[in-house]
Amino acid sequence: MVPEIKEALMKTGKRRFDELRVKGDHMNNEQVLKEGKGELIISRRPKEFRVTDFGPCSICFEWMKIDYLHKHHKRAHSETYVSDSTKLQSKKVIQLNSDREVGRVNIEKQRNVVNQVLEIMTRDEVKVVAQGDELICALGESWMRRNFGNKKAKYYASQHMRLMAKFLMNLRELDCPSLGNEVQAQSLWDFLVPSKYDLVVAAAVQLAYPYMDDVDDLRSPSNAIKIKYDILKVINEKWARIQIRGNPDPEEAHKCDTFLRLMNIKWSERVTKMARTVLVQRSFNKEVEIPSPEDIKTLTEHICQELKRLNLEEYSDSAYRRAVQLSQARLVLYNKRRSGEIDHISVKQFAARNTRLADIDTSLLGDLSELEQHLLRSQDLMTVRGKRGRPVPVLIPNDVKMALEFISNPENRKAYGANQVDWLFPSKGQCCARSYDSVNQVSCECQLKSPQRITSVSMRKYTATLTQMMNLSDSQLQWACDHLGHTKAVHLNHYRQLSGYLERVQIAKLMIVHDMNLTGELKGKSLGDKELNEAVLKKIQDEITGSDAEIGNQEPVPPYTINFNYDQTTSLETIEIFENEELEKPSHKTKVRQRWKD
Repeated sequence: MVPEIKEALMKTGKRRFDELRVKGDHMNNEQVLKEGKGELIISRRPKEFRVTDFGPCSICFEWMKIDYLHKHHKRAHSETYVSDSTKLQSKKVIQLNSDREVGRVNIEKQRNVVNQVLEIMTRDEVKVVAQGDELICALGESWMRRNFGNKKAKYYASQHMRLMAKFLMNLRELDCPSLGNEVQAQSLWDFLVPSKYDLVVAAAVQLAYPYMDDVDDLRSPSNAIKIKYDILKVINEKWARIQIRGNPDPEEAHKCDTFLRLMNIKWSERVTKMARTVLVQRSFNKEVEIPSPEDIKTLTEHICQELKRLNLEEYSDSAYRRAVQLSQARLVLYNKRRSGEIDHISVKQFAARNTRLADIDTSLLGDLSELEQHLLRSQDLMTVRGKRGRPVPVLIPNDVKMALEFISNPENRKAYGANQVDWLFPSKGQCCARSYDSVNQVSCECQLKSPQRITSVSMRKYTATLTQMMNLSDSQLQWACDHLGHTKAVHLNHYRQLSGYLERVQIAKLMIVHDMNLTGELKGKSLGDKELNEAVLKKIQDEITGSDAEIGNQEPVPPYTINFNYDQTTSLETIEIFENEELEKPSHKTKVRQRWKD
């Protein structure tokens, strides 16, 4: 440093002295963080100060609030970038590089698997805990490798890493409430021991956030269920690292085995049973919002009209964005696909779509109706990745073909700035456009009764529910399940909702047949047969006539009132309740016990 000081003193200019000052401040701050004492020298100190909120710039090493680093990069290093790749760095990447400079990231820079997750994770207290723990980073790497080939793998890994980081924060708070989360250095490794098993259970229940003191009513019971499997992954990772060491400790390995045995014995009755019971009870009273058929019709007609109005002859950014928006909405509504499946369609998948008829399809043309032949010739078909890596079909109707050709045109993509992105539906950034936002935006353009109900999940439930009315055969129902990308059991148990019409009309007819002993007379008949309807109607004709007359002559029932003998000086515990005098309870005779005699 002495030659640099001499050189700086010999030259005039403030910039050289500022560079030297920043380097000295950075060396001091590194020493303070290493020793855990001293004073950090930063460019500006706010009123509220937390150490984890500040870090150095990865180019000039000036310390400032990490939230402002991306603005500092644009202002101070716009002309002196180290490399072209630095220009493409996002705000989250800049913050990650700052944390890496001061040792807050507990992984090597070469481990690109986990770095992909940290680059898209929002920087907050949860991320600081996640990136600083060895086992949590190993959990993220495990989820990345498990979802290899899935373009959304980093988002799945981010969810599990953040959930485990919140779990670790709960452990630290329960273990030492007075110290706080920031100054504690206990890692997840230290808590996964048999002596702290009760603490682990309490942290898992707290992760579900009980309302006040009522543990039976959890806010997020699914978190308590999911965290179990992540804990098992982490404890197995700990055991594996103990064995890989040059000199493994048999006592630590035995503690891991004991902890796993405690999880298998105690976890289900202390955590899982309670969480699953709450989920089941909530499903009873959960209101399922299915779109209105009129809204679906209105929205479909609106999208088709807007696709016809698109000016695709001349390129413009607004026309390109509008084409992406309408195409995504049309494919989601027509195919009832999950929004993520439409989002991640690539240009290669669209280029490899099936536009011609196969030989076996051509041989079937003579046996098809006019409508079926039209559908077979007018629609294209492409296959995309569905849930759990399952290939699912996407039908391309004729009205959206021109818009998709416009979107996939290389010249248009280059003009839009998406020539380096593989997504068919690009955005201005490095990711894809969200079909959820496209459907929501297009729905708000129409005067719908309930536009908030138009989502990809509700549309799938809408299809599964209305197929009940069409009396599909088993093979036809299996075709519908294959298109939607789930099994028949999932279709019947999770997507298909209870229809009030079927229960109050069709099932009611079946119950009446059983009550009137008409089973033998109507043997072999279906619920829609005319003979069955006439037989049931004949049996309940008197009931229909009587009920109609009763409804017309029925007098209103006086309401049941409760009188409170209460004034301002009376406490709530001493309130006396008197029932209406007209509704008297029947008197009961008191029984006298008599002694039994022979």
